[in-house]
Amino acid sequence: MLVSLKGMFGLPVVALDGKAGKVNDFLFDDQFWSIRYVVAETGSWLHSRSATVPAVLMLPLRRDRGPVQLEMTVKEVLNGSATGVPRTVSGRYRVAIQQWLFMPHRWRPETATAASTFPQVLASVRAGELANANLRSVREVIGYRIQGLDRTLGTVDDFRVDETWTVRGLSIRQGVWPFRRLAELRPNFIEGLSWLSKSIAAVATNDTMRWQRSF
Repeated sequence: MLVSLKGMFGLPVVALDGKAGKVNDFLFDDQFWSIRYVVAETGSWLHSRSATVPAVLMLPLRRDRGPVQLEMTVKEVLNGSATGVPRTVSGRYRVAIQQWLFMPHRWRPETATAASTFPQVLASVRAGELANANLRSVREVIGYRIQGLDRTLGTVDDFRVDETWTVRGLSIRQGVWPFRRLAELRPNFIEGLSWLSKSIAAVATNDTMRWQRSF
């Protein structure tokens, strides 16, 4: 049985000695399609912080979509929140853009020739995105456009995982209510993801997808 990750947003994150927070996001490896971290929102709404917990410290997923259970204490989770969230692909792009915006050449024309241009900055990050296995946010990828071999197939609506926290399929949404249809796209049909175009390249056509009406 597969479980919806989108349906787990907001569920409790339970440590060995009590509730440590609630699920805010999941980070996954886009090469092996496995969940690498759960991002837990800890503290009160006035003093909220994000804590990332590695998947090796997460118990197998419950089929009843219960809380995310951890093999660590609440204190260990809270101490981990000080380290912040691991750098994702979108995070690297945002840092590169922010650094470019505040480079001296943006305000001093005499240094413009020595500094990188904006396309060069993006190309550098894009090269890393293509060359390496990358950490991506489930929340961010939901909504990405699926580009098939013949047309745009739809957008990512959800991630479905098994009890080992391995992504077994992406739920793809096509159209709007009341004509909305859903289908599942397996990771082995995915060629790559792009943060710049907010899209996923898939080796599939509209006719090969098994569409079902969604009410």
